[in-house]
Amino acid sequence: MSVAVDTNILVRALVLDDAAQSRAAQTVLEAPWVLLASVLLETEWVLRSTYRWPRDRIADAFEQVLDLPTLAQAPLHAGWAVTRYRAGADFSDLIHLALAPPAERLVTFDRRLARAAGPDTPVQIETFS
Repeated sequence: MSVAVDTNILVRALVLDDAAQSRAAQTVLEAPWVLLASVLLETEWVLRSTYRWPRDRIADAFEQVLDLPTLAQAPLHAGWAVTRYRAGADFSDLIHLALAPPAERLVTFDRRLARAAGPDTPVQIETFS
């Protein structure tokens, strides 16, 4: 049986700024667990805005999280989103694209999204003027 973890668990396991909570969070991640898209999204925001982590450090941390052997389930295309984030795309836009299937396309007015997402998006991006 796996558990879904809240943002504060993932942040404590990554940041290690509170010894007791960090140990507890790491213990949780030693058993099967589920990473929700909303937690991934919020964790990026917390690491960027509160802890002032640079993009590459966040991407490195997310890659390590996605490689944990106890991670039972993660959002489809999360690895793709982290790769495109590292290349400079907006993380929340990437999560929208990662979660868009089973839709065939995402429609937007944001032309920058299509450029930043690159050619291998999980769904086609259709932009309007």
